[in-house]
Amino acid sequence: MARAAQNVISAKAHAMYGRALKPQQFNALLGCHSISEIASILKNDTPYQTALAGINEATVHRGHLEILLRRKLWDDFAGLVRYDSLIGKNRSGANFSAYLIAREEVEQIVLCARLLYAGRAEEYMTAVPAFFVSHTKLDFVKMSRARSLPELAEALLNTRYHALLAPLLDEKDASVTMIEKVLYDDLIQKLLLIVGDTKGQQKKQLTALCGAQIDSLNVNRIVRLKSFFGAGNETVRKSLTPSGGSISPRILRQMTEAADAKEVMELFWQTGIGRKIPEAKRVYTFDLQERVPYYSAKYYFYFSLYPTVVMMSYILLMETEMTDIVNILEGVRYGMSPDEIKSMLITNF
Repeated sequence: MARAAQNVISAKAHAMYGRALKPQQFNALLGCHSISEIASILKNDTPYQTALAGINEATVHRGHLEILLRRKLWDDFAGLVRYDSLIGKNRSGANFSAYLIAREEVEQIVLCARLLYAGRAEEYMTAVPAFFVSHTKLDFVKMSRARSLPELAEALLNTRYHALLAPLLDEKDASVTMIEKVLYDDLIQKLLLIVGDTKGQQKKQLTALCGAQIDSLNVNRIVRLKSFFGAGNETVRKSLTPSGGSISPRILRQMTEAADAKEVMELFWQTGIGRKIPEAKRVYTFDLQERVPYYSAKYYFYFSLYPTVVMMSYILLMETEMTDIVNILEGVRYGMSPDEIKSMLITNF
């Protein structure tokens, strides 16, 4: 059964990626002047048409449109990773299907915390992904009612996340950044255990995909702390998540000690994962965690012999597509020109 499941993963992933947006469809989206036009194209001329079948293109809200698009993405992932669960858990006691569920849970808790700290906690319930409810033990109703960190922790009482956040309850100035670090550190440790339990070329390829994503998150965090918070070197160092192994400890240390964000990025472009990004795609760096692994994912999707690598490559490629659609939505919303929006996109077409 495990061998059959492995064969299905590669075949299903390739079949699903064959339905990804084509260059002409991206160009059509770039030519839109409103959210309604984008919704109409996605509904009538792309693989997203089933997910958007019930919407009114003329009145759909950008946020609602994004939720529907992400539901389609999650449904595709769920249909794929259930075969990964048939392969069985490895020695670390986990698999990628469990990791993907944990990742969505962490993203939901972090979103709730951000809205809470911004004084907009009541908005969380409208952002809850209904399609995810059946996959998690998170109580979204209780989370939406939380108005403080203790109340958020209480809403997570019956989950493993309560124990992770409990130590922060004694911190008088606990911040969203601290919450993010605690949750993402735990999530990344889970991912590193899965990757670390593989061997040889499979481990090398998963490190190129997952490790690069982890390390680019660290680079983003360094840039954000130095640019917007003027954080000192020690504060930056303590905020980093565990290394993914794709950036050397020496370079990472130099980044934490850099004078400013510009110097951080100059160091990053000299790394192996930084050099993979073409000059033309270095204008925007707010999404490095997706921009960086895209090129490895594109290669491994077609050439890797390992079903798990193919599956993760597919997931990264489709998340990139989703990021680019959201970038187009935002660009059109703010009146940017097609050329300006295209320079933001990760996908090469």
